[in-house]
Amino acid sequence: MRHTEIEKIKELLAAPKNIVIVPHKNPDGDAMGSTIGLYHYLKQYNHNATVISPNDYPNFLKWIPGNNQVLIHDYQTENCNDLIEKAPLYWAEIARPLYQDLVSKNIDLNILDKD
Repeated sequence: MRHTEIEKIKELLAAPKNIVIVPHKNPDGDAMGSTIGLYHYLKQYNHNATVISPNDYPNFLKWIPGNNQVLIHDYQTENCNDLIEKAPLYWAEIARPLYQDLVSKNIDLNILDKD
């Protein structure tokens, strides 16, 4: 990651924001661990963070602290889309189908993607 990218992230996170964090579809332990970890980090700095998984994930991952705050897009589509539309910052981990759906609705998002 370049210094300018780090500075952009610092600037975006300087003041509390509504932030949606999305792992990839069929999330594994790395995806859920990193998104929930980021959720906890952002909460420490007073951001209103929400983790939205595109679909459900294995029960053996549901021990992770913060798991009870994760929303499942497949089951809570309307609520999830509403949160995404209202969030000025959207952090995605290769959530292309969800992103493409939002773009098709002309939703303007600030996206930080690991790609």
